[in-house]
Amino acid sequence: MFLRGIDFSKGFKGCFPCYPTEISCDHNGNYIISDIRNNIIKFFTPEGDFIRYFGEFGSENGQLDYPEGIVCDHDGNIVVCDSGNHRIQVFTPNGDFIRSFGKNGSENGQLDTPTGITCDHDGNIVICDTENHRIQVFTSKGEFIRSFGNEGSEKGQFNNPEGITINKNGNYVICDTENHRIQIFSPFGEFLYSFGSIGSKEGQFRYPTSITCDHDGNYAIIEEFKHRIHIFTSDGIFIRSFGDFGFEENQFRYPSGISCDHNGNYVICDSNNYRIQVFKGPSEIPSLLSLCWKKIQTIG
Repeated sequence: MFLRGIDFSKGFKGCFPCYPTEISCDHNGNYIISDIRNNIIKFFTPEGDFIRYFGEFGSENGQLDYPEGIVCDHDGNIVVCDSGNHRIQVFTPNGDFIRSFGKNGSENGQLDTPTGITCDHDGNIVICDTENHRIQVFTSKGEFIRSFGNEGSEKGQFNNPEGITINKNGNYVICDTENHRIQIFSPFGEFLYSFGSIGSKEGQFRYPTSITCDHDGNYAIIEEFKHRIHIFTSDGIFIRSFGDFGFEENQFRYPSGISCDHNGNYVICDSNNYRIQVFKGPSEIPSLLSLCWKKIQTIG
């Protein structure tokens, strides 16, 4: 059931129209959104009211270049995949810089275009090291723990993984994007199972890019280039899909990020429509209901 939309098409702080890329929630239930075009991180209430933003383009501490994945860690800090700078940056809830870790490379602890990020049940930071075709795990302080995976299409291998979430059992659930599948691993990197294949039939997808685990333990997966969302059980059994290409509510143009908010709703970055759409979940099939646009104030 469609609940509301948050419209960013009027632009933000005098720059390009706001381009929501990935989304998470802070400890207060507010939405944290990365914007790759303006190189900023923005906070909104679940009703779409602007709270604050931080960041600007650059490579110094606190500056961003193509920020993508974002997560709120166990201490309430905001952890950002600063993809273009090949590093992870950590900020206070108010946006003050704390630390960064990682640099461009392929050795342990180095990164090449990190895109997806989450925190596991132990508070470790888990990263899709996308162009290195692997997953890396760090402590909350940025100390390297382990990595697993390499380039390929066999079990346990990856081809540009982009999205990651943690399921109710604490396992890592990963969008193996260019292998067109989802792979599940233990926290120690042991392959458990996978599901999905390339195609347009039920249970199939092309280039899954973002994933979340909802309050029922089901997986909601973004299929960006087909402009739709798929729902699977925790065992990888297809339940349903929704969305198609368009500009109206319940339609999408290249959605890129998804999360579940504190109320269990699906919150989706409808990127090329410059908006966030919120759907009631997980038990109801989304359907057109009403639209409550919030015009976001322009800063600067």
